[in-house]
Amino acid sequence: MRLSQTLAALVFTSALATAASVQAIELRSTFGDRTVVRQASAVTPTRGSAGKVAPASFQFASAGCADGGCSDLGCTDPGCSDLGCGDLGCGDLGCSAFCNSCCGPRSGQWAELEYLLWWRKGRFSPDLVTDFAAPPTTVLFGGERRGNDGKAGGRLTLGTWLDPYMNFGVEARYWQLGSSNVRFAADSNSNPSLGIPFFDDNNGGMANVIEIADPGLTTGSVLIDSTSDVLGGDVLFRGRLSESCYGRVDFLLGYQFSRIDEDIQLSATTTANGGGTFFDSFAAKNEFHGVALGLNLDKQVGWVCVDLMAKVGLGDNEQTMAINGTSQIDANEGIFAQSGGNIGVFRQSEFVVVPEVALNMTYQVSCRLSVNAGATLIYWSNAIQPGDQIDTTLDINNATPNRPVFAFHQDDYWVHGFNAGLTWTF
Repeated sequence: MRLSQTLAALVFTSALATAASVQAIELRSTFGDRTVVRQASAVTPTRGSAGKVAPASFQFASAGCADGGCSDLGCTDPGCSDLGCGDLGCGDLGCSAFCNSCCGPRSGQWAELEYLLWWRKGRFSPDLVTDFAAPPTTVLFGGERRGNDGKAGGRLTLGTWLDPYMNFGVEARYWQLGSSNVRFAADSNSNPSLGIPFFDDNNGGMANVIEIADPGLTTGSVLIDSTSDVLGGDVLFRGRLSESCYGRVDFLLGYQFSRIDEDIQLSATTTANGGGTFFDSFAAKNEFHGVALGLNLDKQVGWVCVDLMAKVGLGDNEQTMAINGTSQIDANEGIFAQSGGNIGVFRQSEFVVVPEVALNMTYQVSCRLSVNAGATLIYWSNAIQPGDQIDTTLDINNATPNRPVFAFHQDDYWVHGFNAGLTWTF
C-alpha cells in the first residue's frame, strides 16, 4: 500500500471515532528533509434510519494534477507520483520519489523525434586504380574500406496504449541515415602513369594493368563514385511483463524491415588505341523482412530513467546484385563488367538474424515532455556489398571470355551510433 493511502486510511479510522459532523484534517508526509502538507475535510459518519453507519468521505483542498494522471490520493496507472504533479516535473518530490511512472510512455499516445549520428561498416573494393610509373606499383584507390565515417540521420516513433492501464500498446518506428558518398578522381596531369590493374586469366592469373595514361604516349582520367543508403523500421506490440515502483519490463513482438543500398561506379577515358571511354556499375541491394522479438526495460535511477531495449529480427534478406557495363568499343561491355560473363541482375534470398540493442537515458522535463540521449547498435548477419562482387580476373584474349564471372560473396554488416531527441505524450 502506498504511504499516502495508508495515511488516508488512518485519518478515515479517526473520523469514524469522532462525533463531530465535519472535521478539518491536515495530512503531512515527510521524506528526507522535505515535508508535503495537504489540507482536507472529513465528513464523519451518521446513522441512518436503519441504524447503519454511512461511510466517511474526504474532500481535498488540492486534488493534485488529475490531467497528468494523478488521483487525489496518489498515482493511478498513468500517474505521476503518490503526491501528484509538482513543479519538478512529475511528483511533488520529483521523479525519484515514491511509486513513479516517469519511465516510458506515460499517457495514451506518444511521439518521439530523434537526431542520429551513426557510423556504418563502409565499403571495401579491390584495387581499381594504380600508378605504375615505377615498381612497386602504387595503389591509388582500392584495397581498403571507405565510407565508414559518421553521418546524420533521423528516427521517428509513434505509439499508443491499447488500454487505460497501459498493459498493452503498439508503436511504429522509422529511421534513415544520410547518404554516404565516396568519390575518387585522377588524371594524367596529376598521375602521368595511370592504370587499372587486373589479373590475367591467360597467364596464370599474373598481375597486369590496363594503361589509361602513359607519359609521352597517352593521356586519360579515371573517376570512381560510390554511395550507400541505409534505412529501417518496425511495428512492435508491447505488453507489460512486470512492474515495480521504480520500473517495468515489457515484451516486444512485431514486424521489422530494413534496406541497405550501395553501389560503385567506375568511369575511365583514355587516348590509347585510338581513344575510348569505359563505364562499369555494380549495385547491391539488401531488403530484409522478418519477425521481431525482444524485451524493453525501464528503470528509474535518480532523476533519470534508463531504458534498455534488446530485440532480434529473424527473417528473409532478399539480395539483388545489378551489374552493367558499356564502352565505345562495345555498348554491352565495360572493363570488369562484360556480357556473357557477369553482366545482369542476380538475386538470392538468405535467412538473416538482425539483433538490435539500444540504451537511452531520459529526463522528464514536464508531465508530457521528456528529453533523451543514448546509443544504438544494429547488426546484420548476412549482407552483400558491391565491391565484394567485382571479379578483377579478365580473359582479354578470347572472343568468348571465361572471366569475369559472377558469384555472390557475403559478409556481415552493422550500423551504430548516438541519438538524442524529444518525446511528447498526449
